[in-house]
Amino acid sequence: MNTADSTQLASDGKRGAVSEFEESNHYNDRYNRISAQPLLGDAGAAHCLNHVHRALQGIAVVNTLLTNDRYSSDNGCEPLDGYMTGGLHSAIQALAEMAIDKIEFYADRIDEVQQENQAVSQ
Repeated sequence: MNTADSTQLASDGKRGAVSEFEESNHYNDRYNRISAQPLLGDAGAAHCLNHVHRALQGIAVVNTLLTNDRYSSDNGCEPLDGYMTGGLHSAIQALAEMAIDKIEFYADRIDEVQQENQAVSQ
């Protein structure tokens, strides 16, 4: 590294050598697909939809892995072992159950609110 590079780093306020453990990992960030703003103050809907969206993304990724594994094994490449494929199938099941649970919980919550509103109005 020449002195111009280290001067640039110093003027930016950054160190020259950053450990991989000190860097933020963008893979751990969560980006909400649904904004709660247009849902008229019902943050529960956005929360539910974002969880379902993440679960469906996970299912799609695992499905792609399993499909690619099948394709590669059909073309003479070494396939994933049974533990890996079994674990991936379990992950799909867990993600699907999580999404279903979120939707059912939110639907139950809406029913409770409607019943409370009817009781108050009578």
